Amino acid sequence: MRAKDLHVPMTTSQNSNTYIGALINQGLTTTGESLRSLAEECGVSAGYLVKLRRGEIRHPREDILECMARALDQDVDDYHVALLADHGELPRWSKVLGAELDLRLNNEDEKAIAQFVEAMIKSRRGQ
Repeated sequence: MRAKDLHVPMTTSQNSNTYIGALINQGLTTTGESLRSLAEECGVSAGYLVKLRRGEIRHPREDILECMARALDQDVDDYHVALLADHGELPRWSKVLGAELDLRLNNEDEKAIAQFVEAMIKSRRGQ
C-alpha cells in the first residue's frame, strides 16, 4: 500500500467521530446509496454498520470491508487505514521515514516534512 494512493479523509465528518465512519458517510453520499441497502448488499444488519461507523467494531471481516468498498466505489485499503487511524495505530512520519531511509528525524525535520507535503498538495490542487 502506497501513501499516495490513499484517499482517507484527514478529518472526520460532522456526522461521524471516526475515520471509518467518515469514509462510509462519504461513500454513501457519493453513490446515493442508503445505509440499509449497503447493509443488505454486504450481508450484515444496518445496526452492524452503525456500530462500525461509531468505531464499536474493532476488527470487521475482510469480506465485509471489500463489499463496502466495492459498493461505495472506494478502495478497500482506505478502510484498512481508517481503522488503523481510529485505533491510534498509524505510524508517525519519523518512524516511517526512519525505517525507509535509516534516519532519525527530530521535531524540526517532521515539521518541515509536514509543511512540504501540505504545500505540495495545495499546489497540485491549484490552491
